[in-house]
Amino acid sequence: MRKSPDLDSTRGCLVGLAVGNALGAPLEGVTSRKIEATYGVVRDYVDGVRAWRRKPDRWRLPGLHADDGQQALALADVIIDRGRVSSRDLADRLLALEAACPDHYGGAFRSIGRSLKATLTDLANGVPPSLSGQVSAGTSASARVVPLAIRLAHRLNPPPATESVSTSEFVARANAEAESRSDCDDQDVRPSLWNPLDAEALEDLLAATLPTHRDIRALAGAAAVVSALVRVLRGEPSTASLIFRVAADTRDAENLIAARYGDTLHGVANHRHAVSTALAAAEAALDHLTRGKSYRHLTRQAGRHGADKAFHHPTIGFAPALVPTCLYLFVKSQSFGDALMSLMRLGGDTDTAGAILGALSGARDGRSGIPDHWLEGLRDTRSFDLRARALAGRLESTATIPDLVATEKMHTEQERFYRADLLTRHGVIRGQSYPTRARGNGDHPGRGREGRNARLS
Repeated sequence: MRKSPDLDSTRGCLVGLAVGNALGAPLEGVTSRKIEATYGVVRDYVDGVRAWRRKPDRWRLPGLHADDGQQALALADVIIDRGRVSSRDLADRLLALEAACPDHYGGAFRSIGRSLKATLTDLANGVPPSLSGQVSAGTSASARVVPLAIRLAHRLNPPPATESVSTSEFVARANAEAESRSDCDDQDVRPSLWNPLDAEALEDLLAATLPTHRDIRALAGAAAVVSALVRVLRGEPSTASLIFRVAADTRDAENLIAARYGDTLHGVANHRHAVSTALAAAEAALDHLTRGKSYRHLTRQAGRHGADKAFHHPTIGFAPALVPTCLYLFVKSQSFGDALMSLMRLGGDTDTAGAILGALSGARDGRSGIPDHWLEGLRDTRSFDLRARALAGRLESTATIPDLVATEKMHTEQERFYRADLLTRHGVIRGQSYPTRARGNGDHPGRGREGRNARLS
């Protein structure tokens, strides 16, 4: 294991998030069957017109990141400026993005979900960040925390050398330790197996996630992503053992979060260990099942953990489903391109899943492992690349980082102009109405069968 991440992996992690988010944004909520019929294999950025022909509010500027990437940039700026995570500072930056385009649903946010919109409304009405989170087991926080993982990977001491153990031996030890701590309320108890989620890291994780989510499954999903990214950035191989280590880390986090916030979080009584259990169950899908059967297995396992609605694919925006699926695809894939193209075939919450899987794959393969045509087509590589350098302590001056609000406002206006031009060229209007529920010609999520497949986060 590396003592600290190399710069190529660090840059690949944050730029990979942007690539995956931009690839998935136009396809969010589209079924796998429709994606296959419309695009076949998604090999490049699309605008979503063919998938959402009658819903122009869902058309996207190809290569542009959406709200998951925007939230990650906001959190990166908090960490770069403060060295730690401040929930108040994060909330203020999210509110500034919304205020940047007052005539647009969601402001400068693109493809904003209902849960984030409700959070922003609460924050604007004076609700403190510690209470503004929605009762949702969604996954936007799991994508947002990528910058925190980068900072932790560069800050934490490397784990001590341990003897080589088989997967089965490791699982037995991890499960035994997790069970021995399951009823312990002492927040200072630490596993003997190295866990990157130390006390300070957990405080930052909660500050980064509680402003938008008050469900332990959402917080645990974010903890799992942070654990996985820190380990991958430190050089751990993408094998089944990684998933087990992440499951053990996540179980520790679930216990500590429950001990600290058990009275205020949703899901603690019945679903405290939902994400860690779903992660552990994902191992059976790695070596013993075909991909199709694996997806059904992941879906069934996640369905046991209290989703609000029945679902039939593993990429729904539900933390016990989406996070294990991203780790499964990460371990099964041979390259950055293979991972993202496999994900896009599944449909569902492709933008958030793309962000998470893109960050994982970019951390493993580095920026140099991202296909050139995806880097060239990305609208704002610079914003992500410079922030990755700053988080790694490898940027001479943070003054070179583009201003978040000004840059995102510009991108949102560009997307609106692109959409208006498409409407004109496709002969769908001017002076005629078109079938959409958008507010202010913005990005209010569509309704209907495909719209219901969009994320819950």
